[in-house]
Amino acid sequence: DKTKRKVLVLGEAGVGKSTLVQTFCSNGQQVTRDYMMTLVADIASKIIDVDDETDVELFFFDVSGREMLRSSVAQMVIEFKLAGEAHLVVFVYDSTSEPSFQGLDAWVDLVKKSNSNRLPPSILVSTKN
Repeated sequence: DKTKRKVLVLGEAGVGKSTLVQTFCSNGQQVTRDYMMTLVADIASKIIDVDDETDVELFFFDVSGREMLRSSVAQMVIEFKLAGEAHLVVFVYDSTSEPSFQGLDAWVDLVKKSNSNRLPPSILVSTKN
């Protein structure tokens, strides 16, 4: 049996969301240095063996943090009910950038707005430590 779970990955542009997802999904393999910034969203998946009978397939929705795409991203999150159907939200910030941490308030508000003012199970991840 395979259980499928959605993971929404949010944060400002350039904080390392895609690198985080790619590194996890590739079991720690080096991420290409020629990476292009996410346009609207990328989807990646990884299957995790829980026990001999059950696997969990995680689907990561790596959402662009680019300011110029914010309205498109917000519309996508709301219309596709990504936050409402997410089993986990990963909020990511760059530990060397205070504005990226402060920007998380807007991402939390977006998730709540698209999910009846509720926040699904969530974690906060600091990158570039």
